[in-house]
Amino acid sequence: MKNPVDKFLLAMLVVGLVACGKNESVNAAAPPPPTAAGKTEAAAVTAAPSPASAETPATSVREEDAPKPSDSEAPPSERIAEVEETEPSQEPIVKGNASPPLKLAQLQPRVTGNSRFKEGTHYQRLSPTQSVDVSPDQVQIVEFFWYGCPHCYALDPQLEAWRTSTQPNGKPPYVVFSRIPATWNDTTRFHGRFYFAAESLGKLDELHALIFREIHVNGNPLNTLDKAREFFAAHGADAQEFQKHFGAMSLERKLDNANLSAQRYRINSVPTLVVNGKYVTDLSMAGGPDPLLLLLNELAAREHGKE
Repeated sequence: MKNPVDKFLLAMLVVGLVACGKNESVNAAAPPPPTAAGKTEAAAVTAAPSPASAETPATSVREEDAPKPSDSEAPPSERIAEVEETEPSQEPIVKGNASPPLKLAQLQPRVTGNSRFKEGTHYQRLSPTQSVDVSPDQVQIVEFFWYGCPHCYALDPQLEAWRTSTQPNGKPPYVVFSRIPATWNDTTRFHGRFYFAAESLGKLDELHALIFREIHVNGNPLNTLDKAREFFAAHGADAQEFQKHFGAMSLERKLDNANLSAQRYRINSVPTLVVNGKYVTDLSMAGGPDPLLLLLNELAAREHGKE
């Protein structure tokens, strides 16, 4: 078997031509053929992606192509013991496909006002509109992402700058921004565990970008429990605290709810952005990171009544 780093470098030779996907094995020797330019889809990425290239085109990762763990690299390497918590979580337990079918409205492309963005081209409208967990004077924007996705990694610095900026083109103050990790299979669900564990430990702001960097720059796939333990320990997490949060039953509920949210919004690729439960867009539809952020602000302003 080839060294994982060699396979990692081989996979990245074609990452500029294809996007990440769901059905390819983590250790596949060769990637699938490239998809048509401009389509909102992607081919598979290995569990140990290579450093992202500045020339990698913006695209997304398809759910059906998201990698599945192989026998040799199946996360986790040891059983994650669930930890009973002293106070029961108030989060609902989600099981099965409880949500009704949801589809994107088939609308003719149109321009609203003087907007450069066309509905049906740069974004799609959800039908029916989904409920959001914000007050009426706020607008919710959610990013669905995966730490193993090179396009999510490439977008993240600009999305973070937009999220924290007070400049006119930054996130409006009435926008509530959040992230939901993809949980399509064992590999994506295991990486989602990093997100929620870091959140529970109060280290999400500190570790979010570092998790991306560990995978895409340092070449560490973070695909086993041992690697997860070593990563958190290297960033100041106590061993008992790590086990408590990484194996918590409340974390399992969060992963289940993340999966339900993806079903509600019919998310099948990452990165995907949802505005106020009504509009869905991504890098391919918007035309790149800069137009995407402008589009988010425009749709948010429309929802806030400041169009």
